[in-house]
Amino acid sequence: MKKVVLKPFLIAALFGVVACEDEDLLGLSNGDSELALGEYYMEAESVVSYLYNLADKAYNDSTFQAGDSTQIWGIPIVATPTSAMEIRFGNGITGDDGITRKGLIKVNESGNFSSGGSLSFTFDNFRIDDRQVGSSNTTMNVTNVSAGSYTIGVNDFGINNEFDYSGNKSINWLSGLGTPEDDSDDTYNVGGTFSGMEIESGNGISGTVTEALLYDRSCEHSVVEGLVDLSFTGDSISATGGSIDFQKNDGCSNVVVITITTENGGNLTFPKTFNGF
Repeated sequence: MKKVVLKPFLIAALFGVVACEDEDLLGLSNGDSELALGEYYMEAESVVSYLYNLADKAYNDSTFQAGDSTQIWGIPIVATPTSAMEIRFGNGITGDDGITRKGLIKVNESGNFSSGGSLSFTFDNFRIDDRQVGSSNTTMNVTNVSAGSYTIGVNDFGINNEFDYSGNKSINWLSGLGTPEDDSDDTYNVGGTFSGMEIESGNGISGTVTEALLYDRSCEHSVVEGLVDLSFTGDSISATGGSIDFQKNDGCSNVVVITITTENGGNLTFPKTFNGF
């Protein structure tokens, strides 16, 4: 449907949970509408995180600092007279993560990003596997608050004219900030809030990170633990809430469990896998 990719995790019994769609047992909702919103959020979150990591890596890359161009994870990044960097996906580049992206993202610097400045991102026909992501109306800003602490603000972040996402995130580095060209020791926590709406249905989702998302760049899938509490609105929504749980006990695997709480307190549980962060 969309690209994080979120796929059904077939052996749900390994987690002691089963995705149940019995409306008589658990309430009026079978969870489809709420699950779709959770997947859209995961897709948007993964793209924002990927772009932050790409720009952060490039900004601190010694080759980029010396010659105004570099490659990060297979993606060419070039400084120009009118922007701090251009992330050039062109007519299609498959990155080291196996995902194909197209288009151009320009990153402008306000002040000195290394000491209290900010980076702003603009999107020019950016696509992921031919799905339009972002637009001329999108704003994405990363601000250096203090050593190792950043904020990310995103508004009108569209996913293929299907979903609109906005969010405010905080990033607090735990290790690796002093060794920018070594991913193996890079870890940081992410907190914050978000909201989003599915364009066709008008259904909405909002959420708060209640247990920090732990990013570990030595892990292939980046996010190794964390919990997001969810709320839903809309005419076809009957769930009272839910959560997205990045499974701590799976180590460096890419397992996430989306739980939907129905009207009478039952839980619909959907184990999934993810990538793209």
